[in-house]
Amino acid sequence: MVKWCKMVSSIKAAVFDADGVLVDRGLGAVFTSYLAEKGVLPPERWNNMMSAIRDYAAYRRTYLELSDTITENWSNGIKGMRCSLIEEHARNFMSAYDDFFPGIPEIVSMFNGRGYFTVVLSVAPVEILNELAHKLDIKLVCGTRVCSEGGVYNGRLCSSVGSTEGKAEELLNIAEENKIDLTESYAFGDTSHDVSMLSLVGHPVAVNPKEGLDTIAEERGWVVKSNTIELLKHLRGIL
Repeated sequence: MVKWCKMVSSIKAAVFDADGVLVDRGLGAVFTSYLAEKGVLPPERWNNMMSAIRDYAAYRRTYLELSDTITENWSNGIKGMRCSLIEEHARNFMSAYDDFFPGIPEIVSMFNGRGYFTVVLSVAPVEILNELAHKLDIKLVCGTRVCSEGGVYNGRLCSSVGSTEGKAEELLNIAEENKIDLTESYAFGDTSHDVSMLSLVGHPVAVNPKEGLDTIAEERGWVVKSNTIELLKHLRGIL
């Protein structure tokens, strides 16, 4: 069980899930598809990922099983490759990427302009999240990180927020390291897997809710916005 905590601090954060909140489609899935098309990611690894996604959509796998399959195939799929190769592909991919939900750049800019520490927590690879952060001016990202030695991926998983409590645990670490007051912070999620993260902050918001998050949010008195345009209007009125 993740424990809620309050930090004695004036630093506030705005914490975003990536998929379903910032971007319309799964960022990690789209990026790995791009790598498969470029012949970088081995076809069998890509096929395993897509099979897991289809099984999850058909309720044949749990979220944890999906996450484990994705991270295992990603970490082993890039094993032996130079980190700079994946980083270069991430830059090239993101340079032409514009699949953000309407109003998202303005929302992030709004929080940055008001002194919030902006964070993205996602199961997507950190290489593509770093480029997302650069494009949106996000201050910190946490995602799936594969360990490396001498600039080459060794196939071991260094970090991931793929478990049910993973985002919440990472957020607690971030809050402690950066002296963030979670009671004055915002968090934005779109599925029930974000509940533990949303529960940690003083201002939880369900955005584009699915998988039962709207019901949970309404029961707990959280803000619910069916799309990012509604969210933008809401934030303009309170920030």
